[in-house]
Amino acid sequence: MAVKRPQSRGEFRLLDAFIAPFHVPSSPFGPGDDAAVVTSLPNGVVTTDAVVEGVHFTSETFSLGDIGHKALAVNLSDLAAMGAQPRWFLCALGLPRTFSPAKAGALGRGMAALADRFAIRLIGGNIVRSPGLTVTITAWGSVQRPLLRSGARVGDWVCVSGPLGDAAAGLSQLKSRSATGGALIRAQRRPQPALPWMQVAGGYLRAAIDVSDGLIPDLEHLCVASEVAVDVSSAAVPQSRALRAFAGPRSRNFALIGGEDYVVLGAVAPGRRLALRRALARVGKIPHFIGELKAHSRRAPRVTVDGARFEAQPFLHFR
Repeated sequence: MAVKRPQSRGEFRLLDAFIAPFHVPSSPFGPGDDAAVVTSLPNGVVTTDAVVEGVHFTSETFSLGDIGHKALAVNLSDLAAMGAQPRWFLCALGLPRTFSPAKAGALGRGMAALADRFAIRLIGGNIVRSPGLTVTITAWGSVQRPLLRSGARVGDWVCVSGPLGDAAAGLSQLKSRSATGGALIRAQRRPQPALPWMQVAGGYLRAAIDVSDGLIPDLEHLCVASEVAVDVSSAAVPQSRALRAFAGPRSRNFALIGGEDYVVLGAVAPGRRLALRRALARVGKIPHFIGELKAHSRRAPRVTVDGARFEAQPFLHFR
């Protein structure tokens, strides 16, 4: 990506309009050359994710600012789950032929506002013509002790950073056109990465994963990696008032398999539960404990809910 040009035509106008909302330094530490120069890389983690028109959003239900925000948010959530502090990111844009500089600027403003909030810097990227809008981000964060999915142990307690099911319920509202705004739709359009929660909780957890595919499938990923099992107490899974008001008895399913909430799910040793709770309380936050990890039997499912196998299926890109 480039910042200044003698003439700005075609795709360069789109690039300039997209970059304008970001507070980017000049080359060699930001957009402007064939590659970004990174002068030092302490211990860190890197992630990449994409949002695709027709899969993750539609132009009828998401503003360009929403799309820019969500594209960065899903990557920040991955960094949060690893216990990392965001530092910089690359952004590759696939834009339709009719995409205007004004639209590029709106997309950039949604992303830049979130980048400013968490002090993560855009340092480069790419642009290409595409049948539909796609935004692909690669983000890097620094961390001294990465939290892996494989770090949990039998006896650890599973906790989550916030309510579950709101984003899926918001998507349901958008699809049915039963609402045009509200907390559930905001959760779908503008998810909030759990970085503030993890800045405190990360030092107490032994394993973590972000809940992007849904609580049950993501918890199963952690259990497989750590070779453990868990029985989830559905009554302990946090749900918002907005979800309960909208879904009633269906709120349980939204919370268990809804997906796209981007809260962090972590495992904490039993002897550190109280310390974790106290540390989070000092910053006005809480851990929601939903189950205790146990040894896995090959004939039993990795994850059960209230003592029984949970049959409902989450969304899969390739089924």
